[in-house]
Amino acid sequence: MKRFRLIIFLLIFILIAYILYERIIFALRVTAGSDLKMKKVKVELNTKQLYFKTLSVGGAIGYERIYLSNDSNLQSGNHINDYEFYDYNLFYKIENDTLMIFVSRSYKPPKKAFNSRIKVYEFKNSDEYYYYKHNLLKYKLKEISVF
Repeated sequence: MKRFRLIIFLLIFILIAYILYERIIFALRVTAGSDLKMKKVKVELNTKQLYFKTLSVGGAIGYERIYLSNDSNLQSGNHINDYEFYDYNLFYKIENDTLMIFVSRSYKPPKKAFNSRIKVYEFKNSDEYYYYKHNLLKYKLKEISVF
């Protein structure tokens, strides 16, 4: 019985140590900005430059984010001033003076007002997502991906 408890305790300890290790590695990679990439989108009628920033941290965490920002700084997404998309890709197009963004997962709008016209459309299901994925040219969509 004591041996069984010891084995359970060791397994739990190893699991907790692994989770902490993954979180420390994640924090170091995010802080260093080594996985951040940037794609720039210019909304013509507003003469504003908007920046898509992508972040992907692998391992057991599987953390992907795409930020839409007014700031070109690559170090991080700003959770107050930027849109934050919880996915590994999204589609977008510029129509009239509006940036239209199509996402398959939820997103968080900025807490402060964004100074450009932006509309976000969430796909209802995976069929709708794949329909647009296979018809990017038809709808004049571009894709942003963390990969």
